[in-house]
Amino acid sequence: MIFNLKILDLLKKQFRSKEKNAPKIPLLREALEDHKIPYEAIQSWFLKEAKKTGKDIHDNYVKYIAKQSYAKYYTFYKENGITALSLDIAPAQLSFDQCRKLMTYIALRLKEKKYVIQLNEVSTDTKADTINCTYRYYLKPSHKLMVELPAEQLYGNVTIELKLKNDLPHRLLLRANYYSDHNYKEHESFESMLAYLFVE
Repeated sequence: MIFNLKILDLLKKQFRSKEKNAPKIPLLREALEDHKIPYEAIQSWFLKEAKKTGKDIHDNYVKYIAKQSYAKYYTFYKENGITALSLDIAPAQLSFDQCRKLMTYIALRLKEKKYVIQLNEVSTDTKADTINCTYRYYLKPSHKLMVELPAEQLYGNVTIELKLKNDLPHRLLLRANYYSDHNYKEHESFESMLAYLFVE
C-alpha cells in the first residue's frame, strides 16, 4: 500500500512537471475595438461604479511605497526602470465586465494626457489543459511631446493587461517602464499616474 502511494505521488509530480513545462500554443490574436468608446461615456461609468476600486488601487500602492501592510490580493514590483502592480481578480471581487471597462477607462484617460495607443489586442493560447486569454493595451507618449531634448516621457510606456484562465478573470496588470538616458526628462512617478487615473 505504501509502495502504491509512492508511485501515485511520483506520477502526480511528473504530471505537474509536464504541465509546468508544457509549451504555449498560440490560437488567436485580434484587435480590440472598445477604445472607440467616447471618453465621456467611460468616465461617467468610472465615477458612478468604479471610483472606489480605483481609490483602493491607489491607496494600496501608497501603502506599499511607505512599507506598510496592504491588501493581499495586490502584488507590486519596482526595479530596473519598471514599476508595476497586479490585482488578483477573485479576492478583489471584480467581474469580467468591470475589469474590461476599467482597462478601457485607463487607456482613454491616458489618451487625455497625450498618450497614443500603440497596441490594443486580445490573444489566446493554450498550455497543458488551460486556455489563457490576454486583453492588452500598450500606450506611449505622443511624438508631439518631443519638441526638444531632453524629451518629455510623462509616466513612461504603459501596459494594461487582463489575464483570463479558462474564461475566468485571473489577474489585472498595470505596468509603466521609463527611459533613464539623457534624451528624456525625468519621468513622472507611478503614484502620480495612479492619482491622475483614480483620485483626481
